[in-house]
Amino acid sequence: VPGLEVKVLEGRSRDRTSTRGVRSHSIGLGRRAREALIAVGGEALWDRLTARGMIAGGFTLHLNGVGLNLPPPEGEPVVLVDRWEICNVLTEHLGTVACAEGTSISV
Repeated sequence: VPGLEVKVLEGRSRDRTSTRGVRSHSIGLGRRAREALIAVGGEALWDRLTARGMIAGGFTLHLNGVGLNLPPPEGEPVVLVDRWEICNVLTEHLGTVACAEGTSISV
């Protein structure tokens, strides 16, 4: 499909690295995310993304100061990745693939 416009949106600096004490915005990526990312970028894109995250065996949901332990999801584990790492990986991947003529990529 020629002439696509791709935008990767992130308000924070893409040059940041994980630092203790800095607020993190991790996103849990499961089976549906894995399937979607593999469909658009192959197994290499998924591997690159999971290398920057961590496997979550379970979750604690904090509501009004009370921690609720949630069981791990059934089936494939969830990978927790900071949102700026997702943007970085997508941007890096888009920079290495041949896009259709007329495609514009902005970050």
